Amino acid sequence: MAVALGTAERREWGTPPPENILWSQQASLPRLPVPDLGQTCVRYLRSVRPLLSDTQYEKTVAVVAAFAVGGKGEELQRRLLARRAAKHHTSWLAEWWNQRAYLTDRGPVVFFVSYFYSFKRLVALPPSPELLAGGRLQCTVAAAIVDAALTFKSKIDDGSLLPDKVGGAPQCMSAYPFLFNSCRIPAAPADTVAVHHVPPASAHMIVARRGRFYSVATHASSGERLSQHHLTAALLAVVSAADAAGNVNLSLGPLTGGDRDKWAAARATLCQSMTNREALWSVERAALMVCLDHQGPKESGETGAGDRARQMWHGDGVNRFYDKTLQFIVLPDGNAGFLGEHALADGAPTLRLCSELLPVARAALSAVSESTVSLLTPSGSSVKELVWEELVWEDLERVSDGIAAAKHLFAAEVKGHQTARVAVDGLGSDAIKQLGVAPDPFCQLAMQLAFFRMHGRVATTYEACATRRFLHGRTETIRSASIESAAFARGMAASLAPMQAYGLLRQAADEHRRYSAQCAQGMGIDRHMLGLKLSLEAGEAVPSIYTDDAFALSSTWELSTSHLPSENFESWGFGEVAREGFGTGYSCNKTESVFFVSCRVLPGSMWPHRAQAFALAIEEAMRDMVLLCRTARASSSKL
Repeated sequence: MAVALGTAERREWGTPPPENILWSQQASLPRLPVPDLGQTCVRYLRSVRPLLSDTQYEKTVAVVAAFAVGGKGEELQRRLLARRAAKHHTSWLAEWWNQRAYLTDRGPVVFFVSYFYSFKRLVALPPSPELLAGGRLQCTVAAAIVDAALTFKSKIDDGSLLPDKVGGAPQCMSAYPFLFNSCRIPAAPADTVAVHHVPPASAHMIVARRGRFYSVATHASSGERLSQHHLTAALLAVVSAADAAGNVNLSLGPLTGGDRDKWAAARATLCQSMTNREALWSVERAALMVCLDHQGPKESGETGAGDRARQMWHGDGVNRFYDKTLQFIVLPDGNAGFLGEHALADGAPTLRLCSELLPVARAALSAVSESTVSLLTPSGSSVKELVWEELVWEDLERVSDGIAAAKHLFAAEVKGHQTARVAVDGLGSDAIKQLGVAPDPFCQLAMQLAFFRMHGRVATTYEACATRRFLHGRTETIRSASIESAAFARGMAASLAPMQAYGLLRQAADEHRRYSAQCAQGMGIDRHMLGLKLSLEAGEAVPSIYTDDAFALSSTWELSTSHLPSENFESWGFGEVAREGFGTGYSCNKTESVFFVSCRVLPGSMWPHRAQAFALAIEEAMRDMVLLCRTARASSSKL
């Protein structure tokens, strides 16, 4: 049974009874607060100050004062407080955010909404010709990942998954039932989502190979889950069939990565056929998707990490279904990764999913020998109920123009994007803490300094902050560019004395931690300002605070950043937000900090490879900051 958007929202926004471990803390979660209007306005003015000239700032101060004191802001605040009181079972923001943050976006999800994880190698076996033949190594790794993912899913289904906690505080778990058996659905003017309840006897996954999609059972007709061995046999059979058939001429994959309105129109055309409706239904209700790419980067190890990251992020545009919430990508050499559709899956839940499944998969693969894998065949299972079939599509010629247009758009986006990965060895969380600075502020200040050195100005910066300590909370924006971070960047550029520059660094790091804590407590600027604006009634004029140049400037994110520490990833990332900006996913792990940078190619830029230039500038900034901290602390110890 499909759950349409309205039903899915009711399921998410309700508070399940604490009948099992998963929901045991849910009823105790506080609801997202509405910050004080005056405090938000003060914080807003502080956030825009380093971006504006004195004249611009004076104008913005007047605009904000008119809004906050005796102006429209007071009425909008009353409406927002009334909305919070009325939505006593959920968050005042949830409905607005789910729609406006992702589902109304009409651009390609693959470059501008989705995010990827590129896993560290799970298997020690070498990609020898014997293991590469027939996808043996690839299918062995894929089966281990799927088996571990299904174990995680079973914990969600039976309610035995332990609630997340951050600093001892329980986190909202409402996102987890939406990870599996879910899919984004194209529609105009806004997409919807579908979440399905699938009985074990008909549970399946979708496997993609050469642009062909296959439904592969994960359970027997009795409802019993198939073993990892049986999953491997089924995947081998799919690889054999797909490779014998060759690359598909027309595939739906490109449509899912194209313009959303065009994909919605194409889907409506396709759904005139019952065969196509059933095929789409199979994709949408599948537990997850596995993409067995038939080609991968030629370089291995660290030298191939950047190319692997791009393959996990967008692939070839054909062997994917970008609307699927969970896609695991496995390359012929056994390297693997994950692609997440963001509408239903923020980073924290999928990070936990991968953090739990990867050690399990790695342990299972450690017990597999080269001789065993080299003998695998598609018919190597004794189970008669292995069920797999290729999905059949009718009249794809009717949407062939749309497929061609989507392929052209995809190729243009691939060509128009640059990426770079840099791993700063020896400078992880352990080493940074020894410098007297918290790891995340240190990394954020390094990016601020790197941008300042490249462009000679402060960057408007977004850092994602989870608000899951609140019922149905998702994220808030940490405005990392501050008065203090700007002073630090300028001080470094002016070659201030180490003690003075170190003082500015500490002040900037302290300010970052302070505002980050406020955001985690639901006291950030951006969600509150959004709520006030959405509280306007039809026909009411938009207050001048939203049309002031400072508002557009301060919310055009030249640096879109997010921090997910994981010892299991060799990198992770996403696309840029502003056309001339950078997207930067980073992990400050114990012994290294890894940054993945994405950006558009800008003709005429002084940097032929902007992403590489920024990545190297981040590393240089971090090294310089280490030297600064050590020099200043050594000098201080002598006083």
